[in-house]
Amino acid sequence: GSSFNNCTVNVQAKNEKSEQYAPLAMSNASLTTRGVWFYLNPEKDTYTLDLNNSDLYVYKATGSYKYRNTMALLGRLRIVNGSTLTSDGSRITQGDHSTMEVTDSTMVFKNSTAGGYNINYANSNATFTNSTLVGENLRHTPLFGAGLTEPEGQFIKFVGNSVVNTVAVDKIA
Repeated sequence: GSSFNNCTVNVQAKNEKSEQYAPLAMSNASLTTRGVWFYLNPEKDTYTLDLNNSDLYVYKATGSYKYRNTMALLGRLRIVNGSTLTSDGSRITQGDHSTMEVTDSTMVFKNSTAGGYNINYANSNATFTNSTLVGENLRHTPLFGAGLTEPEGQFIKFVGNSVVNTVAVDKIA
């Protein structure tokens, strides 16, 4: 996998066609990517995505018609200790038998016509604890959802002082 510790990194992929499949761990770091599509696959006994006091800002890659989302996440996923994950331009899809833990952190979805946080695979779930889910300039589809086609074991749970912020207040979709 890839690991970023105590650093700030900005990436612009050539032709908007970089693909990243290995787990990603960040601690006290900031990573901004343009033109990078993430499909993070699990490895044994590790987190596929592990953000600890870090900021990951992913702009939607546009180099291939296959890049419909900014990220596809599978396995054990964790965003903790004041971290922020931002998806700009499309949704994040969480895959089959995956678990996301968001604690004292934030997930942000911006400028998407494809929705925000999407869990649509069997036995996948997310728990936001004292955390915030934010939607900005989303059009046509919801900020978050679970269980559309394979509802068994799917959920998104908000506990503690969690908050969902959306501009959709008093609007009809």
